[in-house]
Amino acid sequence: MGVRDSLEGVAGHPIAKATGVSALVGALLKLPLLVAILATVWTQVGTLFTALSVTAFSIAPQVPFIPTQLAQNTALVIGGLFVEAGRRESAAQSLQTVSEVDITRNT
Repeated sequence: MGVRDSLEGVAGHPIAKATGVSALVGALLKLPLLVAILATVWTQVGTLFTALSVTAFSIAPQVPFIPTQLAQNTALVIGGLFVEAGRRESAAQSLQTVSEVDITRNT
């Protein structure tokens, strides 16, 4: 099973299709509710990652009715978003610092 088969399996999953369609509709229509929900999730991604990782890796294995594999996969995806959010924030701060240095040199 190659990477292509793996990607086709992921892309063919019903949840992936639903997510893609809802993102496309949101982008085309600029639905305020969808934009607000995504903005809230993006700004709170650190808190979500903390809560999900504790739940997925500590609590879920001990509680039979919590699907451990799903919780762990979700925590890893949110962790990736958390890293990306931190990287973007760091880049924005670097740009701001560079522009402040340029302003002080020009005056």
